[in-house]
Amino acid sequence: MMKNTLKTVLLLLGILLSLYGLLSLFYPELLMLEILSSSDNTKQAVAILALGVLTLLSGLGFKKR
Repeated sequence: MMKNTLKTVLLLLGILLSLYGLLSLFYPELLMLEILSSSDNTKQAVAILALGVLTLLSGLGFKKR
C-alpha cells in the first residue's frame, strides 16, 4: 500500500515539476518570473524541468512486488 502511494506522489510531482519547468522555459511571462529576478531564468527553468524528469523516472522505477 505504501509503495503505491509513494509511486503516485512521485509521478504526480514529476508531472507537475516538468510542466512548470516547460512553462517557465517557454512562457515566463505567464508565471511572472521576471518580477522575481532580473536575470535570465533559463537555467532555473532547465533545472526544474530536469528535477521533474528525475522525479518522474524515479516514480516509474517503483515496481509492485
